[in-house]
Amino acid sequence: KNDEFFAELVKYHISGQLKVAPEHCIDSVLDYMGKPHIDVYERFMEKYKKLNTKYSKEQYIVPYLMSSHPGSRLEDAIALAEYLNKTGRQPEQVQDFYPTPGTISTCMYYTGIDPLTMKSVYVAKSPHEKAMQRALLQWKRPDKRKLVIEALKAAGREDLIGYGPECLVRPDRPARPKPKKPAEPEKPKKPEGYKKGWAKPKAKKNSKPAKRKGKGAVEYLFYLLAAINIALCAMMGIDKLCAKLNKRRIPEKVLFLLAVLGGGLGGTVGMLSFRHKTKHWYFAVGFPALAILQIALLIVYLSKNI
Repeated sequence: KNDEFFAELVKYHISGQLKVAPEHCIDSVLDYMGKPHIDVYERFMEKYKKLNTKYSKEQYIVPYLMSSHPGSRLEDAIALAEYLNKTGRQPEQVQDFYPTPGTISTCMYYTGIDPLTMKSVYVAKSPHEKAMQRALLQWKRPDKRKLVIEALKAAGREDLIGYGPECLVRPDRPARPKPKKPAEPEKPKKPEGYKKGWAKPKAKKNSKPAKRKGKGAVEYLFYLLAAINIALCAMMGIDKLCAKLNKRRIPEKVLFLLAVLGGGLGGTVGMLSFRHKTKHWYFAVGFPALAILQIALLIVYLSKNI
């Protein structure tokens, strides 16, 4: 409502992502939460985008969502999943309702009654149903796929299982029949001479000189380090793109692990090329330091093995 405050917030006080709590999109569930309806959140989003465009800012919204709140049925969780899919949102974190003392929501959870109207309220209490509602809000995660399909079938929404853009998951593939193993050929019988204890002829030794082990190890090390550095450089670019599109990010631990395993140079190149993580001192200092250390160790290793 206060445009001056909102403009001040967007211009000076957001570091890249603003967390906002619409929590749900169904009016009846939002009424039980005591939250405004979803159209208020949508108007907020429009104004936020306009202000970012006005001030040439690249800032994003991270919605905070809740599953299994009193009043939320399986059908409501499916409707919220459809809304997120339609708006291009894929939340990484979802809060499952947990009763806390002194709140109206906790009162509804334990009594099944809305104390403001004294009418009954549906409450999802079984761990399995709560898990299904939470899985529906994270339908893109592979580990949630079975729960999502089960929830859609339980609610009679098999229309959301398919290949269309409105579908949440793809159907299970039919089990392929295992090919029959061909019959093993009979083993050739040994000549009679062997049965009588005759000695087998010795195989001729290979006259070719054996390859140097050190040279092969150096080649394998080179290819391994090249693959790690190329992969880390590409992952820095992918993580930058995911940040812009508000998609699931690559964990920083994975990036640092690849850098420690020999990808310091690739991480440094990716960081500078894509201008990503340059404001984080542990990346800005750690990647170049690892690159210098790894190059020095590589030079020492090559000097001793070539």
